[in-house]
Amino acid sequence: MVNVLDAANEQLEEKYALKASGYDFNYAIQRVSSVLNMTPNEVMSGNKSPGTVQARALLCFWGYRKLGLTTIELSEKIGVRQSAVSRLSRKGEKMAYETNFDFI
Repeated sequence: MVNVLDAANEQLEEKYALKASGYDFNYAIQRVSSVLNMTPNEVMSGNKSPGTVQARALLCFWGYRKLGLTTIELSEKIGVRQSAVSRLSRKGEKMAYETNFDFI
């Protein structure tokens, strides 16, 4: 039980530290576009090409897990439903770990 609480505290501390250091949603867009070799406009476009879907998945994961944005906030920012943000976030998490993409 203590390990679960320690892990939750570490995640919370990381979110606050990132926000205090100036990392925000715009940084996340820039970072995703950088690691996937895309433009920020491509990342935010609504098309459903595989590359754009991957980019939005990574963006949802980093926005949710690293920045602490809610699925509602993310859905409004990228123009998809809240349920899509949840699915994309899970897909982005898998991709981030498989490819060793770091947020910073």
